[in-house]
Amino acid sequence: MSVRNAILNFARCIIFTTAPAFPMVAGMRAAYQLMRDGKTQPLQDKVQQLIKYFLRCTESDPYWSKANEQGILVLPNYDDCEPRDFNAPIVSLKSRPRYIWWLAFHLHSSNISAVPVDYPAVSRGQGRIRFMFHAVNTEEQVEFLVKKIGEWAAEMMEIEAGPSGGKGKVPKAAQHVYTFMGSQG
Repeated sequence: MSVRNAILNFARCIIFTTAPAFPMVAGMRAAYQLMRDGKTQPLQDKVQQLIKYFLRCTESDPYWSKANEQGILVLPNYDDCEPRDFNAPIVSLKSRPRYIWWLAFHLHSSNISAVPVDYPAVSRGQGRIRFMFHAVNTEEQVEFLVKKIGEWAAEMMEIEAGPSGGKGKVPKAAQHVYTFMGSQG
């Protein structure tokens, strides 16, 4: 658990290419040793199973397909692909500019950890949200994640279908965040 938390909480130094701190290097060495000894294989298999389950759930979600067609939800690494034997434990979901933040607000309001990645970490207009699947996640949590993304997508499609085409409207979770930010001065 502590290695996982260290990687999740201190991954910035890896992402932005500064030297990792000694505890991070020690954690990585320990993780590699566990992998060499085969002790992590059941956990790796569980993560793969969860990602495949996530992809199946997105296919059966009533809003996902339509939102994908409209460009509201896009899984860039999985669109029009054959099933894979191995999937990275970090899944990226792309949407329109600003939408990734609104989705993050929606997910955070449901206690779901989602990391918005935007410029300058990625090219301008190429923002995305990262979901990190872990062996401790359950299928119920995956279903809940897909359900919450679907709810947000339905809200966004409803906003866009409105008389102004969505101009000037923001989803409920974003309204709450912006109201809170305004009250903080």
